[in-house]
Amino acid sequence: MVFKNSKKKSYPKLPPEGRSVLINWYPDGRTQFICHTKKQVEMVNRVFTEKGNMPINYEEWDDEEHRKYILTFEILDGDLPLLRN
Repeated sequence: MVFKNSKKKSYPKLPPEGRSVLINWYPDGRTQFICHTKKQVEMVNRVFTEKGNMPINYEEWDDEEHRKYILTFEILDGDLPLLRN
């Protein structure tokens, strides 16, 4: 059976500034953010470190088409004391 409109839909590619920050939550208290621009990285880093969360990992992925910045934070319980150097 062939449908009349069985072509793949094509969506316009958004520039990196227009893409959303992707978020993954893990049950062990880690939260991972996938950013597309340095401006998004700075915003996520500022917001989460100001709230007392601990950055535990940072990766930069650069494939041919897109660059991604992956930040992982440990979301600290509000009852635990925050130690800073």
